[in-house]
Amino acid sequence: MKRVTLPKLSSVPNGATLESLIVQAQADREGLIALPFDGLGDGRFVLAVTFSTSARNIPRWYLFAGDHD
Repeated sequence: MKRVTLPKLSSVPNGATLESLIVQAQADREGLIALPFDGLGDGRFVLAVTFSTSARNIPRWYLFAGDHD
């Protein structure tokens, strides 16, 4: 699975950002689209979405948290 990392956001992603993330993942299908952002406080997060190769077209969301970029 290849990974595409988008530019880092300085705040929690809004609905439009999440929608564009889904559109990119649908186009890529087997890739993992990653969106890094700063959370509340000093937290750093990566929100990722991918679609399986099945025909159901259901996104799978992943949230990774850490102290470093």
